Formats: sequence, C-alpha cells, structure tokens
Amino acid sequence: MISVNTLVLTAALFVSAASASTELERIHAAKGFQPALGFRPVKSTSSFKGAANVASKPKVFAAPVAADKDAFHVDGSKIPLLDATVQDSYAGQIALSGDAAEKRKLFFWYWPSSAQGGSDTLTIWLNGGPGCSSMTGALSELGPFTYAPGTDKPTLNEHAWSTVTDMLFVDQPLGTGFSNGTSDVTNENDVADRFYGFLANFYATFPELLQKKLYIAGESYAGYYIPYITKRILDATAEEKKATPIDIQSILINDGVFSDFLLSEYAPTYVWASSRKADLGITNEQLDEIKAASDDCGFTSLMKQVTYPPQGPLIWDDSNANSRSCMTFDTIFEAASSKNKCFSIYDITLKCPTAKDPIAEYFSRKDVQEVLHVPNFGEFAQCNDGIFPEGIDDSPYTDTIIPGLISSLPRGVTLWHGLDDMIVLAEGTRLTIQNMTWGATGSEKQGFQSAPTEDLILDGKKYGTQHTERGLTYYEVLDAGHMIPADQPILALEVLRTVLGKGGALVTGNVDGTSTGSNGSNGTTAGQQSSVNGSGSGVEGAASNVGVSIAMLLGAVALAITAL
Repeated sequence: MISVNTLVLTAALFVSAASASTELERIHAAKGFQPALGFRPVKSTSSFKGAANVASKPKVFAAPVAADKDAFHVDGSKIPLLDATVQDSYAGQIALSGDAAEKRKLFFWYWPSSAQGGSDTLTIWLNGGPGCSSMTGALSELGPFTYAPGTDKPTLNEHAWSTVTDMLFVDQPLGTGFSNGTSDVTNENDVADRFYGFLANFYATFPELLQKKLYIAGESYAGYYIPYITKRILDATAEEKKATPIDIQSILINDGVFSDFLLSEYAPTYVWASSRKADLGITNEQLDEIKAASDDCGFTSLMKQVTYPPQGPLIWDDSNANSRSCMTFDTIFEAASSKNKCFSIYDITLKCPTAKDPIAEYFSRKDVQEVLHVPNFGEFAQCNDGIFPEGIDDSPYTDTIIPGLISSLPRGVTLWHGLDDMIVLAEGTRLTIQNMTWGATGSEKQGFQSAPTEDLILDGKKYGTQHTERGLTYYEVLDAGHMIPADQPILALEVLRTVLGKGGALVTGNVDGTSTGSNGSNGTTAGQQSSVNGSGSGVEGAASNVGVSIAMLLGAVALAITAL
C-alpha cells in the first residue's frame, strides 16, 4: 500500500492507437506513458517548496527588449471573412529573451478590451495539448469573433472575454501554432522560463499594460503550464521584478491536468461511467466488468477515501494493479466508441453528424497570415507533436504547486469543470483537491472541509455546483464538455467577471430563489463529513443537487487536450 502523495506506478499499462484519440495519446506521451512501459514514477510530494526546486535552472538576467508596437497593429475592419468590424488589435511574434542573438519567438494576439472606458486587467489565455495553439481558444471559445464548425465564416461573439478585460492569446511553447523556433524544453520549468522571457519583452513593447492587474486562464494541459508560469512570475529575481513589475492576481483553469493519470482517469472511471451509462451506451455486463477491475486494482477502495473533510492522505493499495484489466478508462472509451461512431471524448453527449472544424483552414489562409504579421507561414496546425524533444515532460504534477499558489495569489485560484467531458473526468479533480493541503501558514487543512454541493445560479438558472474554501474556488458545470466557454458562454463570462472581481451575479442556493451567498461563498456547514457512498451530503447528494446522473463528482484533473 502506498500514499498517493508518493505514488510510484509500477503497472505495465498501455493505450493502443485504436483506443484513444490523437489528443489523448499526445498527453500520455508527454507524461511518459508508453506502450508496455507504463507510467513514469510520480514525483509529486505535495510540497510547494519542494516542487519549486525541481529541475530549475539558474536565471541569467537579460534586460527586456521592446519591439515596434505599431508593426503589430491589426485593423479591426480588415479581418478576412468577418462581415463586421471589431476593435483594433495587435498580433505577431516576440522574442522569448532579451539576448541580442535571440531568434526564437512566440506568437501572440493581443486584444484591448472593448469595454467602455477600457479595462484595468489583462488576462492571458493558454490552450494545452501539449502543443496546441491558443488560436483555437480564441476562435472556438472566447475571442471577439468565433468560427463555428459547419459555418461559412466567422461571426462576432457577444460573450467575448475581451468585453470585460484585455485579452492576450499566446502560442507556446515553441513548436506550437505560429511560434517560431525549435523547442528545447524538457520540463515545465523550462516552459515557464521561456514564457517569462517572452512576457518581459511583451511588456517592454506594451509598457502601459504594466499598470493592469494580470490574470492567467486556460484549459486542459494548461493545467501544467499555468501553475508553473505563475510560480515563475512570483519567483522572479529582484532584478527581473524591477525591470518588469508584474501584478499577478489569480489563475483560472478549466478541465485541467493537475495530477497522475491514475487519479484523473482510471481510479474514477467506474463511478463516473455508472452515472453516465445512458450517454455512453454501455451495457450492464460492460459496467460489471469495469466494477470488477476497479475492485481488483484498488480503485474502489481509493475512491471511498474521498470524504469531506478528508480523514488523511489518500492511500492506494496497488498490489494487484499490474494488469491490462486495470485500464478501465480505455475499456469504457472503446465501448462507447463502438456504440457511437461520432463519440467525442470532449463531450460525451454529441452524436452524428459532426461538422468540419474550420480553424486550421482559416489560419492557413495567406490573407489571414498577412493580417496577423506572419506572412508565408504555410500550413497552420492546431496541434503539433514534439514539444518536448526528449519525449516526455518530467515535471512534478501541479498538485504540488497549486497549494502554494492559493496562498500566494491575492485572489486565489479557481478551477472549473464541464461535466460532459471525458478526456478529463470531473471525479479526478475532486480526488486531487481532497488530497491537497493548503491554507494560511499555521492554518493549513487537507482538502475541502465541506462537499461542493452549493447550486451555481445565474439569472435564476442553475448551471451546476460551486464551492469556495481558503482561497480555492471550484465549479462544476452542467451541459458543458471540455470547452466550457464554448458550451456555456454566458456562464463562462460571468465566472471570469467573478474571478476578476467585477462580478456579483453568481449566487449560491436554490433555483426557487432561496439564496445562501454570492460569488462562490460557502453555503455548507463547515466540518460536515461525507463519503462517496454516503447520503445527501456525499457525492450522490451532490449529483442529485446538480440535477445530473453523476453518482460521484470528485473533481477534474488529469490529461488535457488539444486545448481545443
């Protein structure tokens, strides 16, 4: 038996090409998941201080270099195919260090806010992958205009995040999207260092933005990127902070990868699949097979330890977990795909037919590339492989870093999850949250002390559940898959407002009008204990409160996507 905090996976597990999507394979490969070899040893220590010292290289200061701001100007009336005018923006490539010989550059698209009077905040958006362009998020989810699958042209987005904040979309690491240069990163500290160099040069080019408060948001594998980048900003040297005084406030991550695949995929598979049986199209016999595997592999006993409050660090009995039968997640994926030829791991409710995604074709257009100041770039790919040249990202999981960020960031951390997502299971994040310890020095506690069962209400409509404790806010969203801003744009914009401190419309309580709080306040009695098999105060109670057939909503972790 081993502690999940010091977990070393010994199982020889594998995923075949037939049993997983390209994006899922990309994530597995980046984290060292290889056929017949299994997972790399987990380096998580749940120690913010310890994680900070892993594979960190000495920082050599190079003064930021300002580029010509006007050279990046994009006329909002000349966006190809867009039959409307949007606010002017700025796009192009900026070097990722102040070295005079630096040739490597990251691509960005910066949108000043369209809000009357402008905005006092700047929000960076990052997609995941690893290796997936943030232009996907811009055009598919939350940009000033979006280009929906099956449509002829892009249209204005009335729920664009730029309506409340300045937005900066960045293609990173090197090898992603319109970025320029060969990637040489081996871990997330390298990724964060490169991004910090780019960001310093970006601020040097747009110095007025240093007056704005910074927020970083993203999805999927950005659950790795964002915590490491945020920590790099907080840990900048005195020299760096003097040259680039960044006022970072908070981070917002949806459907993110935070911990080991065991926690995010395999351990929660049975309880998740049993509650989504109709959507998955699986039989009782298939579900029984998964239940037996979950019992044999120690997953069932692990999940029973997820209580509110936790009773101690989670312990996993891995004595029988060296079998192909432990690949519960893959078994369900194969079964669902055999029933629905258009089954989507990003949204399990989708059926045939599916429309063609126009994003790659749009950004491959010469006129689009000219407008964005990347002329003759050639074919654009939404996701690229080879972001980590040595094959894997050997960084500690970000459940080792997030606890420290919760305490260090003025406005804490917000995690949220679409309940129709399969590539990252909501149950996984809850499990991860309950195994983390955070809080003010001397007042640290493990996990949420109360189950996240408060209704998430906006304009009288219930969108899911929410909970806040000690600087960590967690939302679970109904009728949303991996890409919440695309599936629930009205809610997503209000969640952003809340994170920025500009909201107030989100309330907790009951849809009948009985309110117990606002902005993610805790409406549950502290200290209430519940278990995944418990009554209304447990996971099943949370599921019925949300009005969905999720028998156990333990949280969202794990792998991430095309950042799509």
